[in-house]
Parts: sequence; C-alpha cells; structure tokens
Amino acid sequence: MLAAMILGLLPVADPGITPRASLVLRELVSLDTPEIGLAQVAVITGPEDMVSVLERVSLGSAPVPGGSRTVAVAYIRLRLKRYGVDPGAVDIQGAAVTVQRTCTVSDRSSTRPPAISEDPVPSLPPDIQRNDEVQVAVQCRGVTVALVGRALQDGGPGDVIRVQIPQTSRTVEATVIGPGRLALQL
Repeated sequence: MLAAMILGLLPVADPGITPRASLVLRELVSLDTPEIGLAQVAVITGPEDMVSVLERVSLGSAPVPGGSRTVAVAYIRLRLKRYGVDPGAVDIQGAAVTVQRTCTVSDRSSTRPPAISEDPVPSLPPDIQRNDEVQVAVQCRGVTVALVGRALQDGGPGDVIRVQIPQTSRTVEATVIGPGRLALQL
C-alpha cells in the first residue's frame, strides 16, 4: 500500500484538508417533539465523527402544537458555530426547512413543563433589540446593497423582524443574521 501511495495510485490524505460533511435539508418536516434536532430536518452524511456531532445539534424550540416555523440556512450555520462545528466544513443543500408540530392528546392534557435536554444551550439575549441601529444587507439579482435601519422589534438569529429604513421611509421585514445585522432578499 505504501508503494501504491508513493507511485500515486492511491490518494494521500492531505493533513491540511478538513473533512467535510453534507446536509440535505428536507422541505417540510412534521414533529411531535418540543425541540428541533438537526437530524430531524436534514439528511446528514460525512465522516462518522462529524455526523455524530451534527446529529446532536439542536435548532431550538419547535413551534407550538399545530403551528409551523421556517428554519433558514443562515440560522443553521449559527447553530453549528454554537456547537463548535466550523460551518465552512459543512455543505448545506436547500435554502430552508419548514417545521410543523403535530398536535397530540398529550399536548392538550399535560401541564408538566417539557423535560430539559441533556446538552442544554444557555439562552442568550436577542442579537437585536427594538430601536437598535442595524445594518441591512439587501440582495437583489446578485447585487448586495448595505443600508442602515432602525429595528422595530427584538430578534435573534433566524428571526424575521420589522425594520424601518430612514433613507426610503419604508418598513421592511428582514432576517436576523447576527448582532446588529440583517439580510433582506428581494
């Protein structure tokens, strides 16, 4: 085998290359759990150790029973970072996944609070608070324009909030992508 590697017949692993994983997002997922797991909304492939880590990533709370929630790729990348995964080492196919929560009898009759997961992620204050000055990246046909706006609502990563753009005197809805930053696609 060593001779085959030397002769170039077998590929030699480059220690500088990071192993990659792949996520293929499902378009629509129905859940009956109070929390959304990455493994529930995507098909995960790649090196075994990375797949193991990715399967434990939580995307946060599921919608209320009977409701739905859209999870965008930008939000998934933020959650990967939170779990110590380099988002650049993960290929994601799909733009977003819609998560619906089914309504079960136990949802209507139970007064117990949901169980705490084994690997809880501490809750953080929202990345954007009402009246904050924010940067809005507006994307249209491959062109991105940065505008300054004022947040009209609080919001965390992946949330869609209303923003007032003083230059145009308009109110738009944009997705929170980080502290003080939003994205709007036209």
